[in-house]
Amino acid sequence: MIPARGRGGGPAGPWTSGYVRKSELELILNDLDGPKSSGDGYITLYDENGSFNGSFYIKKDVWEYKYNTRGELMASDGYKEYESMPKYPVNSKGHTYGSDANWEDYGEHPYLISAVGANGTSGYIRGHETDYYAETLADLPKQQAFYENMPEYVNLYDQEEENVLDIYFTYKHWPQIEYPPEYAGSGQKMSEYQKIYYTEQGKTRFCKYEDCPYHIIKGWD
Repeated sequence: MIPARGRGGGPAGPWTSGYVRKSELELILNDLDGPKSSGDGYITLYDENGSFNGSFYIKKDVWEYKYNTRGELMASDGYKEYESMPKYPVNSKGHTYGSDANWEDYGEHPYLISAVGANGTSGYIRGHETDYYAETLADLPKQQAFYENMPEYVNLYDQEEENVLDIYFTYKHWPQIEYPPEYAGSGQKMSEYQKIYYTEQGKTRFCKYEDCPYHIIKGWD
């Protein structure tokens, strides 16, 4: 099967990674050449187990074998949108790198995410070592297992991934918060207490991530 990027759940679903079968791709391209063809159509997007994961759209007059930086074949309704997005720079190993703060503007996360290590060193962490993004309900057990087994720290690399510059603490290193009764039971109140707690403890002690969500989402300086 061919790694591909289509729509999860159906034609109007969110962008999702999966696979398309070469035989099905070649068949629809052949059908779209027919005189009675509408000029576009869908094939199934599969997950790694061969189960339904969404749909992959093809519009014949704009179809090309176009791939994103992760080597995924892009659907016709995706590549035009993808081409208009900014692109992360790429190192000598072919891996993208940059800030993860505005990843939605790029349509994907960089492979190497800019971060600050435990000793204040700037560098990059490999995103797949600190985050797992469940794109379907079937992926949720894998996501849970990933975070349960995450180490307390990972390596911080230079841009070319040739040298280890420092270590980067994952969320497993952060302290477990015990919420006072007046803040417990409400997501909004719990978020308020998180800001209070991390501010009092010194946010840089527990959050070495250059684009830490506690800095961005909570509006900290």
